[in-house]
Amino acid sequence: MKIRLLIWSVLLCSCSYLPSSFPDSIEKETPEYISLLPASSGTQNPYLIFYPGGLVDPHAYIELLDLMRDVFKQIIIIKPNANLAILDLDQAKGIIEDILSTEENASFVFAGHSLGGVAASRMANEVDDAKGLLLLASYPTQSDNLSNKNLQVLSILGSNDGVFDIQTFEDRKDNLPPGIDIKDILDLPNTIENNSSIYFEIEGGNHSQFGTYGFQEGDNVATITAKDQKRICAEIISHFSIAAGW
Repeated sequence: MKIRLLIWSVLLCSCSYLPSSFPDSIEKETPEYISLLPASSGTQNPYLIFYPGGLVDPHAYIELLDLMRDVFKQIIIIKPNANLAILDLDQAKGIIEDILSTEENASFVFAGHSLGGVAASRMANEVDDAKGLLLLASYPTQSDNLSNKNLQVLSILGSNDGVFDIQTFEDRKDNLPPGIDIKDILDLPNTIENNSSIYFEIEGGNHSQFGTYGFQEGDNVATITAKDQKRICAEIISHFSIAAGW
């Protein structure tokens, strides 16, 4: 049985989407996670715990997350088994325990792309010190109801996403705090209340360009560059963090 599981894991790993390139901003890498260099020291901002999309190498998100290093105290990218975050939903708990052992008042924002957002939603639902949830082309499972959770949630989509299940997304909005749709960063409220959600669409963006791993099967062609999609994504998260009081 163990051999069969090992073979299955190897096969899954061999099918992973690999990064084409990524910035040299890694502070530490272990078999469990990658931590990026902090942009500044002494900040009271929350930690960001990020879950990669299904079968996507975690390094493929460094280019996007590198643009957000001044928003968070530190960014930690989970390295799930077989590049499937769904297999390591609790992997972040050990990391969080280590941080809380030295920082009593540390807080956390969970984020994930696609299938990684499922894991992020589960963790945001279970961790007491969770401040927020960032969903990139993702939504919680039917069993993860965060609608009454004291969270600030930002959901980001690309208008040309060909992978994302928009009908399920609309249905799962009931599992998130009440929210509003905005079309422009300037439409973002000055203050983001607890237990509320913001939904933002990147015009011309697709599913693949949140990472740097090439074109994902089933996706639609983006009408903006990958660089612009990542820039807009980082900008809305930065503005959201200010309004949320992070």
